[in-house]
Amino acid sequence: MGVEHGQDMRTRFTAWPIWKRAVALAIPVVVVLILGEAAGRLLEQYAGYMPRRAVGYAIGNPYLRTALVPGLQYQSGPFRVEVNSLGFRGPEIAMPKPAGVFRIFALGESTTFGWKGVRSHDEAWPALLEAKLRAAYPGRKFEVVNAGVPGYTSIEQRINFMLRVSHLEPDAILIYHGNNDLNWSWVPDVQTKLIYGRGESISAPDWFNRLIDYSYVLMEIRSRMNLLKRSSQVKHEDVDTAALTMLEQNLQGLIAEARHAKVQVAIGTFSHGLDEAGKPEQYNTDETALGVPAVGRWFDNLGPQGLRRSFPLYNEMVRGLAHAEGLPLAEPAKLVPPTPEFHTDWCHFTAKGEQLMAQIWFDTLEQAGWFNPVGATAAK
Repeated sequence: MGVEHGQDMRTRFTAWPIWKRAVALAIPVVVVLILGEAAGRLLEQYAGYMPRRAVGYAIGNPYLRTALVPGLQYQSGPFRVEVNSLGFRGPEIAMPKPAGVFRIFALGESTTFGWKGVRSHDEAWPALLEAKLRAAYPGRKFEVVNAGVPGYTSIEQRINFMLRVSHLEPDAILIYHGNNDLNWSWVPDVQTKLIYGRGESISAPDWFNRLIDYSYVLMEIRSRMNLLKRSSQVKHEDVDTAALTMLEQNLQGLIAEARHAKVQVAIGTFSHGLDEAGKPEQYNTDETALGVPAVGRWFDNLGPQGLRRSFPLYNEMVRGLAHAEGLPLAEPAKLVPPTPEFHTDWCHFTAKGEQLMAQIWFDTLEQAGWFNPVGATAAK
């Protein structure tokens, strides 16, 4: 009876006009899209989902590949990005610098800018560090400018310092890089790529991508396709020593340029949520919660084991550089636990992680004696 009924339904369906069949097939697709759009908006508003729009708070830049849009106010659910008129996340900074202000620029990537666990400028570690400094030294004036930009490496920040930061009367810079730097690993002909740039400047989205940005479902599909494309690339599970050497030389150059401008420098190791002793294809509970098995979707050439092996060497390089250059060294790699309590994924921080990062930097600068009268004068 059931088989006969099914055959009868198929016969009746095939007898319909083409337009009627098309409408019947389209209805469930439309219903799914509507439900997906509603779910996307609810997740953005109440669950912290941040859709990957082509249009956002960054634009192409011929020297930096991408830069924040000066003066932009960007809102995505609970997340708010306010960019000042000079192109940095956070409040305006005066030029010329007011008398008595000690101005620090925090140079970094999305882990400095604030991502996932950070809903506004005030929750990112540079702003939290500024608050700690002001509370500890009520008679002094401090500014900690958030110069982090998602996607930046120390290469972009070296250019950023030369072209922008150095002209804004900085007293000090804090260098915090690692995750994006390691994306230079196993790039063919890496030195040439560095000279000519790792990609074209990010341009304004075309009409098709602007259209997609109106749909949460289509944005998610586009994001998944991009991740699938990246994950299909050949991954390396070994350390690229050539890339590490290049990055060390680049950090040395940034430090030298800062000192030439009479700017104090502190540097930090990079905190991550990977088990450095983990075996291939084996992940502990924390790594699984932090998405470590999927890191190959984000890195062009490194797989999870490659990152596990690369981060320790990168951090040892930073420690050696700090020792050789006589720099204050912050140790997030040792002091931020690699757990979901402090990380939202293998590199970005929860609100608690941001607070701990601010404390680590505060303690590092205190121990260096930057803000006592003798230490501050001598260091500069």
